[in-house]
Amino acid sequence: MERYNLINHTIETIDDFSLPNEDEIFWYHFNKHTFDYLSKVIDKMDIHPLAKHKLLHSDQQPRVNILRNEAVLSLYALSDSFKPIKINILIGKNLIISYIEESEINLFHYVTKEFMQNFIKIDRSGYILYQIFHEVIEKFLISIDKFADEIEQIESDLFEDPFKKDLDKKIFNWKVKLQDLRQLVEPQVNVIYQIVEADFPFLCEDSGFYFKELQENYERIITALDDYKENMSGIIDLQMSLKSDRTNDIMKILTLISAIFLPMSFIAGFYGMNFVNMPELKWKFGYIVCVLLITIIGISISFYFHIKGWWGKNHNSR
Repeated sequence: MERYNLINHTIETIDDFSLPNEDEIFWYHFNKHTFDYLSKVIDKMDIHPLAKHKLLHSDQQPRVNILRNEAVLSLYALSDSFKPIKINILIGKNLIISYIEESEINLFHYVTKEFMQNFIKIDRSGYILYQIFHEVIEKFLISIDKFADEIEQIESDLFEDPFKKDLDKKIFNWKVKLQDLRQLVEPQVNVIYQIVEADFPFLCEDSGFYFKELQENYERIITALDDYKENMSGIIDLQMSLKSDRTNDIMKILTLISAIFLPMSFIAGFYGMNFVNMPELKWKFGYIVCVLLITIIGISISFYFHIKGWWGKNHNSR
């Protein structure tokens, strides 16, 4: 099990859990593979029963519970596949315990790497909480850029072929995904707001400015998600319009073909009645004249449609 010592910025590999001394600040990180050990550790700790329950079995929505000597937070990060990953955090005066359900995000590695690269003196556990939030926001911002690429690709596929297989399903799935993410991000803004406004006991005076910056970044993410939702709604309307236009073009072509063959069918049907007193039936040149007449009529009608711009290149250019 790995532990991060925030005072001297060292990652320590230990076998047993131990509480920090007064002059130490420890961060323990657990995942689903070490959940059983975390449960045993929490049972032995002298903390509020609600804190124990919230850390191991938190709510589905992001939330913060500020208790007497500790606080428990729940928030979500995004994996590279846009999957929401829940993170539970127990924070005390000089102790932080985090638990992540999935291993798709190496939270411990990312956050400790940031501290190692930017070596600063830390005297409050709230700094690590800020860094966790910062890493979560970075994941969201990276995903926002990927969302823009995905929407651009959908628009390209849509103009190429609005009837493309599974395109409807892809558009609907993205719209639902954006809506779900929007419902996750907004409560996390409320969590930061509560931390800033509720006189969070594990932050120093300057920390509030950092968390206000996080709040602003979250609001930018919400604005971007709202814009993407509107774009998806516009894409759905555009798809319906393109489908309607393409269907109208198909029906127009079929109608023009029917108009070309209608007089041909009339001539063929007229001379196909086989009455006895029809002199053309016994004329030596009757068949050739009939074929030439049908051909000339078909070409003439097609040429007329072309001149009007209803057929051929003139129609496509319009």
